[in-house]
Amino acid sequence: MDFTWSMKFEERFLPKAKKIINENKIKDFEIELNKSQLENMFDNFVKHGIFMYDDDQVRIEDRESFVRLFLGGKFPLNPMFKLEFRNPSTSYLLTKLQQYTVNLNSSNLGKIFTNKNGHLKPGSLYASKSNNRKYSIAPKYKDDIDQIFNEMEQLP
Repeated sequence: MDFTWSMKFEERFLPKAKKIINENKIKDFEIELNKSQLENMFDNFVKHGIFMYDDDQVRIEDRESFVRLFLGGKFPLNPMFKLEFRNPSTSYLLTKLQQYTVNLNSSNLGKIFTNKNGHLKPGSLYASKSNNRKYSIAPKYKDDIDQIFNEMEQLP
């Protein structure tokens, strides 16, 4: 018991504990949206078929996780959400999200989402985006994504 109150303890263990606490405060990315905007975004992802749920309880829990994830700014250990579209629309969604985030890019988007192509790969997202530009093809969900972000921007 005396050890925990000694100077040796303070010198040896407290710096490690402080370091761990400070590392947990550092965000992987930041988003400039508030809770109601993120809730609206999630709800509209469901409404437009970007997220699919058979169980309302799972949807409610995922909504809370979505908001907590983006406000907390820490990447999960495994992707938490599946986008119900392929790489061209995923790349377009990333472009829209980047307007509101710092440090969210094609390399780390796959830490949050998967899509119908499976795990997200930066090279595949870039190739899809380039091909769409080259052939002047809009991503299939472009209008839905635009509508979601336009509606979200109207919220306080």
